[in-house]
Amino acid sequence: MTIPWGDVSTAWHSTKIPNIRVYVGASPGSVVRLRRMRPLLTVFAFTPLRRLLQIFASRKQGPDAQERERASVHLWGQVSKLGAEPVSMTMRTAEGYRFTSEAAVSSVERVMAGTVAAGAWTPSRAFGAGFAEAVGARIA
Repeated sequence: MTIPWGDVSTAWHSTKIPNIRVYVGASPGSVVRLRRMRPLLTVFAFTPLRRLLQIFASRKQGPDAQERERASVHLWGQVSKLGAEPVSMTMRTAEGYRFTSEAAVSSVERVMAGTVAAGAWTPSRAFGAGFAEAVGARIA
């Protein structure tokens, strides 16, 4: 199913591709439940209810150190253009929390080393198209 991740925005800023979608694997049951909840979305805009739900969500624990060490994320991407063959790639990274923290540290190190011009950048614009692979190699 499609999800409104920040990747939709950052990928556009990096590529100028106008119609980017981000998908996540989900069970058919999860998709059905989320579709049923869609009419209730306006209720979640009610500030007291939203704050209550945020309290419950903040109590949720992420994966422990062993899970972060063991788990991985599998990514697949495809770009297509009318009249051309699609181009695809796959990538396997460390578990999401671990990969994100390593990418953040790597980003700060590169900025502090003076390799990035001043401004607002997406990771691929700041550090190059191979940044994610470089972070993955650093973790391995």
